[in-house]
Amino acid sequence: MPCPSQWYRGDVYDVRTGMAAPANVFLPDIRIRVDISSSIYPRYERNTNTGEDIATESLDDAVVATKRC
Repeated sequence: MPCPSQWYRGDVYDVRTGMAAPANVFLPDIRIRVDISSSIYPRYERNTNTGEDIATESLDDAVVATKRC
């Protein structure tokens, strides 16, 4: 699927991605929610995208990461 130039909150998009080693198998017509993050928590700690020390910053300092195609 070509990546749209702008994604809008509340709209639904058909996104297809490869899964090297899926942990779950979903039956046809099952809906799942996918959250896209710039961290691999819990393998790595959270990433608020500020560039500051994660031990002292708060979630109020968080910056939204935007995926551009």
